[in-house]
Amino acid sequence: GRRTAVPLRVDGAAVDLTLLRGILRTPEGEFPAARLTLDGPDAAVTHLARALTAVLPLSVPRHGLAMEGIALAGGEARIPVPSGVPVPPAEGGATPDAFTHIVGTLTTSLIALAPAAASPDGGVESVHRMRVAVRRLRSALALFRPLVTSPLFEPAAFGLRSLGHVLGPARDWDVFLTETLPPVEDALPGRRELSNLRKAGARRQSDARAALTAWLEGPAFRALMVDLACLAAAPAMIDPPPLADFAAEVLSARWRKLTKAAKRMKQLDDVAMHDVRLKTKRLRYAAEFFAPLFPGRDARRFLRGLTHSQDRLGIYNDTATADALSRALSTRPGHGAGLVLGFAAARASGIRPKITRSWSRLKRRDPFWS
Repeated sequence: GRRTAVPLRVDGAAVDLTLLRGILRTPEGEFPAARLTLDGPDAAVTHLARALTAVLPLSVPRHGLAMEGIALAGGEARIPVPSGVPVPPAEGGATPDAFTHIVGTLTTSLIALAPAAASPDGGVESVHRMRVAVRRLRSALALFRPLVTSPLFEPAAFGLRSLGHVLGPARDWDVFLTETLPPVEDALPGRRELSNLRKAGARRQSDARAALTAWLEGPAFRALMVDLACLAAAPAMIDPPPLADFAAEVLSARWRKLTKAAKRMKQLDDVAMHDVRLKTKRLRYAAEFFAPLFPGRDARRFLRGLTHSQDRLGIYNDTATADALSRALSTRPGHGAGLVLGFAAARASGIRPKITRSWSRLKRRDPFWS
């Protein structure tokens, strides 16, 4: 390859820009490769990187050239996308290191999933996995917010919210067409009103996917990946507490909020149940991050209980989602929308007692972090 070095001044600071262009040669063939490296003070490097992503199709690489070369030489067209929950080492470690590991791993997942999620025929799984990664990242930022002093924190949080806003409709219409509508069609085959509902939903799904593709292929996504990568590399924490102490504190706070919201579970209305679902999800994400710091079976049992509660609360929430999506298809929902809503409501009515039982079992458990 060819290396080009350019010394620059960014806001008075010296930044060295190095462009490496060439090919990776392997027994499988030749593959073009390029890397742009910026070296200098954090603020100046980040400022220049964001400016470049606004005008050039640059992206944060998932791996170094050596890793890509090894994968290509082994005949692997793609390196597997990180999956599962990014957790700190079981032996603990420094709180900034945990933040770097969690945010860095989830950012790598977003970078890897973006091409498939942006593709019109990329499938529903890539959009689903990307939405989960965004939710986990937002949860991680909320957890560490009191400690991180980096000026990149707020831009990263805003970018993740914006990405969530375009991922949400795409995923909701995917679920409507692949999970909500099919059972009704199976029970009532050949109904014209359901066929029309599917066609209208497919058009909305296509529009939502187009909006997602435009966002993922635009400068906003590139800038967000730069913000997250730089934030993970230099979190800028002042006097961070020991990781186990910090984990216990934030888990206790989220547990208190959940128990307060879920008080008198049997009498809660739909709005209150939605709030309980959100607080359950937030506690689950935090508990998944930090559970390895607390060895023993208590953590696994507590997580299973949280997962059961969240799953059942999700089923209950499906009624509201089905209603909203059906109404979005027409200002005057017809018989087809009524059939879908009726099926969802029947399912939700049967899940309400199970939610109460799951919560009763969960709240009897001692929090594993105590």
